[in-house]
Amino acid sequence: MDEQFVTVQDVGKKLGFSHSHSHRNIKKRFSDIIIRKRGPSGHSVYQIPVNKEQEVLDYFNGINTIPAPGRQEGNSAARRVKTTFESQGWVAHILTPDPPGTPDLIMHKDGVTRYREVKARGDGLRKEQWAEILRLRVLGFDAWVCDDEGIDWPTM
Repeated sequence: MDEQFVTVQDVGKKLGFSHSHSHRNIKKRFSDIIIRKRGPSGHSVYQIPVNKEQEVLDYFNGINTIPAPGRQEGNSAARRVKTTFESQGWVAHILTPDPPGTPDLIMHKDGVTRYREVKARGDGLRKEQWAEILRLRVLGFDAWVCDDEGIDWPTM
């Protein structure tokens, strides 16, 4: 069976990139996996293997699962929620807050990716956190705010 591909342009659209921004940035970072083919009219079409698309999306969405130097991985509430989701079979990572607004957790299970911002009851979201959750939802991700027990807030 032939390997399946997605165009760099289509991946760029999912990220909100312009056509030229897609090519320049995606090709620069992922030149080792990009395939160049000829389109029907003879123009170049740059493609990425479908099984690498999520890696590219994650990279450009600012996902960084490595804690900053000297910083403990997440706050205690995020660590508790991470443990709760891991007990349910999720592979969970605490994200560093770079860029500002990045949710506390990213989780994967059965081909599903979830993002969660962990807040104590009564705490509110900063503008950057709200904007990032909305941006992730527009991109098709399951992104919510949850309390320190992992229960999603219903009022979003």
